[in-house]
Parts: sequence; structure tokens; C-alpha cells
Amino acid sequence: MDLGNAVAFVDPQSLQVIKQMPKAKEGDTFSRENTLRSQYLTQTQPYTGIAQAFNKVSAAAKDPSAAGDLSLIFGYMKILDPASVVREGEFATAQNAAGIPTQVSNLYNKVLSGERLSESQRKDFINQARNLVKSQKGQLDAFNQTYTDIANNYQLDPNKIIIDPFKGIDFESPIVLGKEKTEKREIPTIRELMSKDFRSKATVRKIEE
Repeated sequence: MDLGNAVAFVDPQSLQVIKQMPKAKEGDTFSRENTLRSQYLTQTQPYTGIAQAFNKVSAAAKDPSAAGDLSLIFGYMKILDPASVVREGEFATAQNAAGIPTQVSNLYNKVLSGERLSESQRKDFINQARNLVKSQKGQLDAFNQTYTDIANNYQLDPNKIIIDPFKGIDFESPIVLGKEKTEKREIPTIRELMSKDFRSKATVRKIEE
């Protein structure tokens, strides 16, 4: 409740004023916004890690290579457990990937050893990653509303406090998988196949291969 030079906090059941706080002066406003923003960033650090991991998955989906497969699974693992200490490029163990399902860490180790993901596996990882992040975004939206209410009650600007790590992420548009790069050779015509010059070049190519 706005009392002019102060803000009153009212009990929603009894409608009695339970606390009054003077409105922040200009210098106090800056200090209070900094304090709340610092608290917000600390408490939302796991969400920031999840958002960064999802961006990694999205980028890796467009790179169907051995390195892309590794990056995709690693990003997915960080979505599952942002606090995981396993580093990209090192084998996942029971110690450094304790919060990761065994089947996921085993697949990560296989890719690290040289195996490749199939297109269906890539699609599955991407879809699961998106669903997981969308559920986390729902939790963060509720958390953001709490900080918005606090800021408004203290006559502060929520936009100077809340830095949403999921802002800018597109959860609706389909992620297009990259295509495997394959060497294309033009199909020779019958005339070329019958020519002496073409047969000679084909023989040289076969020897070189």
C-alpha cells in the first residue's frame, strides 16, 4: 500500500498493516537494486548454466560430426546436472558425473572413444533437452515474479534486478539438424564410360584410393 512517503505491507487476511518502510531515496534506490540483483544472480546461477548448456546443444545439433556429437551429449549432461564437474573431452566417471544417468554417461564415453550418434539419437537428445529446459523456465518464471513483487513493493525497477538467462531462447521453432557432409561425384555418361581417356582416369583414381 502506497502511503505517499512510505510503503506499507498489509496482512492479506487481517488487512492490518504489519510493516512500514520509507520510500527509497535516489541513492538508496541504486544501492537496493544492486543488492537485489546480486542476490538474484546468485540464486539463479543454476538456471544460467542450464541456458548455456541448451545453447550448446542447439549449436551442436547443426554440426553432425564427431565433435558435434560429443558437444551435444555434454550439453545435455550439463542440463541434467549443472553442478557436474566432468569436463568436455574427459571420460565421465561415477565421481565426476554422479548426477548423470548411467546410460547417458556411458553413451558419452562411447562417443568420446570414437562412436557416432545416429540421426534418431540426435533428435531424441534435442527434444529431451528442450523439454527439460522448458520445465526449468517455468520454475524460473515463478521465481522472477517473486523478485518482481519485491522490487515493486520497495519502489524499485524489476528490469534493473532481473536478468533472465532464458531470454532470447526460442522454445517453439523446430531445431533443424545439420546434414552429414559426403563427397559427391558426378555420374559419368555412357559416352564417358566408353571413352579411353575416362577409363585411364578411373584407373588412376582407383590406384590413388
